[in-house]
Amino acid sequence: MKRVKFNPEIFLEISKKLRDNTALNEIGRFMTSINRAYYAAFLIIRTRLELKGKSFKKEAQHKEIRDYLKDLNHDFLATELETLFSYRVNADYILKTEINKALCEKCILLSETVIESVEEI
Repeated sequence: MKRVKFNPEIFLEISKKLRDNTALNEIGRFMTSINRAYYAAFLIIRTRLELKGKSFKKEAQHKEIRDYLKDLNHDFLATELETLFSYRVNADYILKTEINKALCEKCILLSETVIESVEEI
């Protein structure tokens, strides 16, 4: 079976479609949208760093990637990615967290900012 290459930017498209799909449960779609917005940014950053020869441990790569960005003096990207990560963790695991459309939109904008900045790495 041939492996299909996946473009992580599709996750950002899915995030936006979930945000806008009123046929689905509001909180559930916002939670999932936040998750996909994070993973779009995270996977694009990771792919960019891997193309430059860096590899990461599977079990700690989220923090490792942020730390590596700081080592490269890309503190802004590291901070934006960390903020997105925190929102994603809250949306995925902390069921008492207030999730709303404004937070969802904020995460989409953060993801877009990170993705647009990836060429700086």
